[in-house]
Amino acid sequence: MPEFICGLNLKELASVVQSSDHLSKVICVDGSSFDSNQHEWIQRAVQGPLWDKVMKNMEPWLSENNAASPVDTAKQLSKHFSSYKNFLFAHIPGINSEWTEETDVNFRKLGVPPNLKKDYLPLLLHGTTFSGHSFRTTVGNTLNSIFQTFYYIEQSGVREPWKDN
Repeated sequence: MPEFICGLNLKELASVVQSSDHLSKVICVDGSSFDSNQHEWIQRAVQGPLWDKVMKNMEPWLSENNAASPVDTAKQLSKHFSSYKNFLFAHIPGINSEWTEETDVNFRKLGVPPNLKKDYLPLLLHGTTFSGHSFRTTVGNTLNSIFQTFYYIEQSGVREPWKDN
């Protein structure tokens, strides 16, 4: 039975390993900087179809659970989770870079006083995942790592590694 082992402390990990009959089938691919190295193409390929399926049921679920405005909430969630762009603002005093309306909107989300934007350089990143984005880090990276693992195993000659061979 697959188990999520990353983030366990030493005692918890030892317990999983000691109780496992599948030690020959253990792999962990969520290494250093895994979040920041998720390219847009893999996010679209792996997370996109999953999010599409979730969104088909989101509005009815929100309605059944008495959300204040299920249609608007579902649209906002869809917009948030279907975007693969992230903004990073580098603090460089006096940079006076050019800003678009989109960078302005994203900068305001940071809560930095607008008069200080002259000291920031907006950088648009495609595909990376910032820590704290629950769908992209916890769910998304878990799925990405599983699919990447299957790909690597298939490249080694094992067909359909998800089946119990």
